[in-house]
Amino acid sequence: MGLALSKPVDFLASLVLGLFFIPIIYLPMIYALRRRHLKIPFIENFKKAFLGRIPFLILGAIVEELFFRGFIIGATLSFGVAFSVIISGTLHYLAHFQNPGFQMVESMLDKAVAAIGMLAFTFAVASLFVFTGSIFNTICAHVVNGLGFSWLMMRTKINGK
Repeated sequence: MGLALSKPVDFLASLVLGLFFIPIIYLPMIYALRRRHLKIPFIENFKKAFLGRIPFLILGAIVEELFFRGFIIGATLSFGVAFSVIISGTLHYLAHFQNPGFQMVESMLDKAVAAIGMLAFTFAVASLFVFTGSIFNTICAHVVNGLGFSWLMMRTKINGK
């Protein structure tokens, strides 16, 4: 496992995975935000800062994948693939509760609803890493997903804003 470039079919799978999970992450998040009837200045700031966020999104994806896939999976793989994927995915999921979007959601139940798509995505990405052996694939899936999700959030109207 490592930084080696992957086979073209694995790379294509990573792009499809990233795209596939965009609505799966976005829809529960928007449902939870709208259900709470929150006024979110964050959305307006997000729209203004979208292009400026792209380098940080890419850097964040690289750092997160190196840590949650490379380090965590590497450290836990001896306990089995399923254990490794669950630990890596769960830690990645919990780390994202600090994101501004999740901070706008007050109750833990609503946070869990908002993040359910992210939990599925993080398990899928961890599995992708284990089965392809290349962190490059997980970085690509993460970047594609993050850009797509960010673009949708930028275009979203919440409470008429």
